[in-house]
Amino acid sequence: MTEKSAFSDYVRHVNGRAEAARRLAISVGMVGHIENGIRGISPAVAMKIEADTNGVIPRSRLRPDLWGDAAQQHNDV
Repeated sequence: MTEKSAFSDYVRHVNGRAEAARRLAISVGMVGHIENGIRGISPAVAMKIEADTNGVIPRSRLRPDLWGDAAQQHNDV
């Protein structure tokens, strides 16, 4: 599953872009840019989503480069 689809799952989880923007303290336009792959998900936004969903959408799905298995393997080297 891609970061983009995980973010779209969050937008559906909160019933739309406007509510996602409100909860994440970003603009509706930014939500659209993230959903469409124009902009990436910041670490801070990934952590907010994880907290807002009580871990249902973990930050490791949103930013596997920072918190996924590959990031852990890189840190172990």
